Amino acid sequence: MGTAGARAGRVEASEPKEVWRDLPWYLAYCAYHLLLLPVLACVGLARFRREKLRGIGWGRLAGGAAPTGEGPWLVLVAGALGETRTALSAARYLSQHLPAAVWLQQAKPYQVALRASGEVPVGLAPLNNPISALIAILRWRPKALIFVEGTSNLHLMMVARLLGIPAVIANVSLTEYRMRKYISRPFGAKRFQIADRVLAQGEEHRARLERLGVRADRISVTGPPIPLPQEGGDRSRSIDEWRERLGVRDSDLLVVAGSTYPEEEPALLEAFALVKQRRPDARLVLAPRHTSGEGVDRTLRGSGFEYERCSLLNGKPASAEVILLDTQGELGRLWSVATVAFVGGSLLPRGPGHSPLEPLSWCVPVTMGPEYHQQVAAVDACRERGVVQICDAPRMLAEEWLRASEDEEYRRAFRGRCEAFLKAGQEVYQRWWECVFRTA
Repeated sequence: MGTAGARAGRVEASEPKEVWRDLPWYLAYCAYHLLLLPVLACVGLARFRREKLRGIGWGRLAGGAAPTGEGPWLVLVAGALGETRTALSAARYLSQHLPAAVWLQQAKPYQVALRASGEVPVGLAPLNNPISALIAILRWRPKALIFVEGTSNLHLMMVARLLGIPAVIANVSLTEYRMRKYISRPFGAKRFQIADRVLAQGEEHRARLERLGVRADRISVTGPPIPLPQEGGDRSRSIDEWRERLGVRDSDLLVVAGSTYPEEEPALLEAFALVKQRRPDARLVLAPRHTSGEGVDRTLRGSGFEYERCSLLNGKPASAEVILLDTQGELGRLWSVATVAFVGGSLLPRGPGHSPLEPLSWCVPVTMGPEYHQQVAAVDACRERGVVQICDAPRMLAEEWLRASEDEEYRRAFRGRCEAFLKAGQEVYQRWWECVFRTA
């Protein structure tokens, strides 16, 4: 369906009386911001200086990015790297209905998105104040705003609603801990309560949203979004680039462990040592969730493995057994050369668990631990299709890593299951569309 088809649909915005009913609290929120303005200004300026982001900060203050073409636009708003990747995948799919763009609220995801966006327009979101929000909306005149997972930019959401533009929060994966955190913060629950629609990954998230005070008739369960399959020339370029950087061949066993925590890295290195007993050519890329600090260096020095930091390769191929990915925004494409993946945060007690969906978009077999309470809907969908293996001990991890490398029949069967899973997963983005627009 093209733009003409989109215009035949009716936007799912709230009734005007419902929007105006939220005006008293919004005025209270504006007063709260005015009261804190000196503190917020000082914190913001200090951050801009520290991160050398003064140009980006002033750009966001002036309303963010300017449109790159004619609309009407469907705008997705994202914060951190994970939300940014979801927003880009959604924008690629939804652009068949309307021109879709992505606004980023953080500098590093914005810089990463510029390299990975392809044909999707990417720009900075306005700062969280009513004037910047109004400038952005008048520039773009979007048909709808879709905030991925959540937002702290309540001014943007409320100004859009006052102008009759629906504001939707999609892909909500709300844990018990985060729900309590939102309840304890001033205006914390309002970010969900004032949205025209809230799209949750699963029924457990719907129940928490209702406990947070979101009206039941505004919540829809759409399932976890599945990234678009990585295909064509972009896939080939990524594989060639990373094979050269890491010095690996197609026949090598390469384990990529992404978004790992210090508490689980010793278990991963133990599993890798077991693999090395049978496959001396095996290599491990460790991509910690937090690259600062010396904890991971101490762990690696104590393991006895030779290791190198990616940031210090200076254009030379890596040669060590273990490579430490200590650069931002590169994990998403690094999965392309993995023989098998491990997703971090899943070996911790009550660990959040990194999403297994990103490596699956490259059709890479995925292993993870048994703790994934923040990713329940996504992991359950993966397990149902047989594309994720749960391992609770180093020996189990080593066995799965070796099987993914050495069992050709397993790899062929996995690829077939994974391709079917990715194809079926695109229905989630269509559900997003149907929740924002109704056929007239």
